[in-house]
Amino acid sequence: MMSLFHFFKDKISDCIKSRKSISVTTHIDCDGLTSGSIITKALIRAGAKCTVRTSKEFSKKVIESLKKDSREFHVITDLAGGFSKNLDESLGENWIVLDHHQISEDEKENQNVINAWKYGIDGGTEICAGGMAYLAAMALDDKNTDLSAIAVVSALGDRQDQGERKSFIGKNYEIANIAKEEGLVDIDLDLLLVGRETRPLPDALAFTSQPFIEGLTWNRDACLSLLNSSGIQLKDGGRWRVPAELNDEEKRTVIETITKFTSGKNATEIMSELIGYTYTFPREDKRSFLRDGREFSTMLNSCGRISRSGVGIAVCMGDRNKILREGRNNTYRL
Repeated sequence: MMSLFHFFKDKISDCIKSRKSISVTTHIDCDGLTSGSIITKALIRAGAKCTVRTSKEFSKKVIESLKKDSREFHVITDLAGGFSKNLDESLGENWIVLDHHQISEDEKENQNVINAWKYGIDGGTEICAGGMAYLAAMALDDKNTDLSAIAVVSALGDRQDQGERKSFIGKNYEIANIAKEEGLVDIDLDLLLVGRETRPLPDALAFTSQPFIEGLTWNRDACLSLLNSSGIQLKDGGRWRVPAELNDEEKRTVIETITKFTSGKNATEIMSELIGYTYTFPREDKRSFLRDGREFSTMLNSCGRISRSGVGIAVCMGDRNKILREGRNNTYRL
């Protein structure tokens, strides 16, 4: 598979040597924003002149705009499946697609299409565009290992945590472990409550719909009453505590309390869905929605939906100030 990425490296090296400018075009969802950010950051680090933009979908109209673009080489991530012939006709050899969606046999034969399925890797569960962008970034320079953290967010955004207890499989598993070894992500078995780092405990339980718990899901008052009855301290001074702040004993108490509440009805099933792998970014602030991988991915999807893709890309590329505040507002507006 790496030979495919050597082709990518050679193309990019040629662009840098001949001072060709590069455009990165990517999708507006979490996987698009992360993959576009990963590849843009890697290109900038390599000394390339590049810009990044997003598109809701890919079409001949988009190809026409690339053709008219002043930039001489085009990298497309998480988009453009089925368009290789059109890209060849309009852009010649000056393009590369990094993607994970299933493609036809014709597309597999086009060397400018760098796709997981070409190498028998399941792009639905084992790697997404963010992972493909990460592998391409590593082909450019193995110092890009830090970009593995954003590739973890992309896999969560594409719901590829399909292994046992919401773990990763295939290339996603390998990339997540690289991020773990680099100290960028902590992977633990924990309660899978929505808003682990940001939502008050009663809200986190009420907003958790997978699993759906009859009488609790969407019912904050019932959740508050249940948690109060468990004896767990729900506030720290005047501030509500969030799920990530519970210690192991408190987590066990929550599980026992929920189990009693469900009174045997699918209790085992509910518990198996409620406990799974979490992906925490220890370098992000506590109680920040960027600290939990799933919350991070939700924020990026929100940015795409309300035409704030630039905010999502800036956050992925490391902006943690004004842009981050806007990202948080985008998440809570939905």
